[in-house]
Amino acid sequence: MAKKNGSVTVRLIRCPICLDQFVWDEQDMYEMVNGQYQPLDLSRIGDRVKRNHLLRTAYKKCPNPSGDTDAHYMASTYGTDPNPLIIGLVGTYATGKTHLLAAIVGALVRGGLQPFGLNVSALDIGLHKRFLEGVRRLLEKGQVLPQTPPAVVGFADAFVIGSASAADARTRTVAFFDVAGEDLQKTEKGARFLMAADALIFVVDPVRATPALVPFGDAAGQAAQLGDDAFGVVLDQLRSERNLLSIPTTVAIAKADLLRFQPPVDRWWRSPVTPERFSAETIAAESRDAYAFLYQHGAEAWLGPFHASAHSTLHFVSATGTNPRGDQLPRGASPQRVLLPLLSILAMTGLLPGFERGDQGES
Repeated sequence: MAKKNGSVTVRLIRCPICLDQFVWDEQDMYEMVNGQYQPLDLSRIGDRVKRNHLLRTAYKKCPNPSGDTDAHYMASTYGTDPNPLIIGLVGTYATGKTHLLAAIVGALVRGGLQPFGLNVSALDIGLHKRFLEGVRRLLEKGQVLPQTPPAVVGFADAFVIGSASAADARTRTVAFFDVAGEDLQKTEKGARFLMAADALIFVVDPVRATPALVPFGDAAGQAAQLGDDAFGVVLDQLRSERNLLSIPTTVAIAKADLLRFQPPVDRWWRSPVTPERFSAETIAAESRDAYAFLYQHGAEAWLGPFHASAHSTLHFVSATGTNPRGDQLPRGASPQRVLLPLLSILAMTGLLPGFERGDQGES
C-alpha cells in the first residue's frame, strides 16, 4: 500500500511472518551464504541493473515493530507488490488443511493454471523449496503427511501469478497461510492476520460434519459435530474488526473421495476442472448443490462462511483422491478438483482472465 508522507510516497508492506506493517526501503538487506543470512552492502552499487539483479535474490530483515517475533527475513521480491493477495486456509487441527494446501501448491507447480491463461512462479525460492520438502512424501511418494503441531497462523508459500497474455498486465503476489482459527483470539498475531486477509478458504472435514456418510475409519460410530470452532472464531473476529461481507470466501468440502458415491457429490466428482467448464453458471450450480448437501445432512453450522460473505462459493475437493490405509495411499495421491477454491478466489478478486472483480461468488 502506498502512502503519502509529506511530499514523499512511501510503501507500507505487511510482513508475511510476523504480520507487522512497516515502511519498505532497501535498508537492512541480506544475502544467503552457505545457509546463513549475511548483510548485503548495496551502498556502492549505483548501477540500477546490477542493483536490481542483487535485489532479486536478496532478503530483507523485518524490523518487527511489535517486537514479538525472533529475527526473521523475507524475500526482497515480496516488497515489489504493495498489494499482495493474502489467502488463509481455515479449519481446526487435523481437518486436512495441510494436505489441501500441499495439493494446491503441487497443482500450481505442475502448471495447473496455464490452461486458464495464468503464469505462476515462486516468489521466494528458498521458502518454496522448504515447503515442497515438507510435503514431498504426499506429492511424490503417495504417503500421508504427518500431523503437525497446531499453530495459530503459519506462512506457507507465496507465488507471483499473472496473465499469460502480453496485452493483460494483471500480476499479483499470492501468499498462502495456514490458519488454525480456534486460538486466534489469544494472540495479537492472529488478530493482525485477520485484519490483513484478502480471502479465506474454509475447509470442511466430512468425518466431522457428516460422519454418518463415512461409515468406516475414524468416522464410524461418531456423532456429527456442532460446527468447526475455527470457523466461529474467525467469523466472530472479522465481524467485530472489519467488514466481513467484503472478503471473498470459499467453503471447500475436503476428503470428497469419502463421499464420491453420495449424490450430488458423485456428479461433481466426475466433472473435470477445465476452462470450458469453469463459468459463473457452473460454479453457482456446484455451490447450490454443496450447500443443499450440507444442509440436508445436518451440517448447517459449516455454512456460516457462506452466509457471512457477500461473495462465496462451495466446492467438493480431495487432496489425496483416495482413502489412506494407515499412513499409506496404496494407489498414490491423486488430487481431485483442488484448484477450484483458488480459481474462484482469483475470479472474485479480478485476477482470472475473463472475469471481473466480484464475479463467481454470491450469497
